[in-house]
Amino acid sequence: MFPSGVWWWRSLTLGMLNIGLFFPLLFIAACRMPGGVVATLGVTQPLIVTALGRLFLKEPLSPRVITAAAAGAIGAGLLVLGPQARLDAVGSAAAMAATVCMAIGTVTAKHWGQPAPLPVYTAW
Repeated sequence: MFPSGVWWWRSLTLGMLNIGLFFPLLFIAACRMPGGVVATLGVTQPLIVTALGRLFLKEPLSPRVITAAAAGAIGAGLLVLGPQARLDAVGSAAAMAATVCMAIGTVTAKHWGQPAPLPVYTAW
């Protein structure tokens, strides 16, 4: 089964956000900074998804979700950041852009819903 109607451009949009833009930006970041720094910037995605969900989907802000997302980001930073951690402006921008692309893709997919059963939808 292939996408039909409006789902052709929606599939392309989600593919660009979640793969087509995300991975090149992630690779740029990984080439310019240690993986731990890139990972720490990437784990801010739940906070971004929470903010975008509130802004665009009118989802309530749950203190528990915000606390868990912030604790996860802090915990990841404590685990993977070390003395070799260094920031690079281009790498940091690429890592955050990748994270925001994936977050937008996540919120957009939730807004649009699924046009088909999950196995068919994920096969696209």
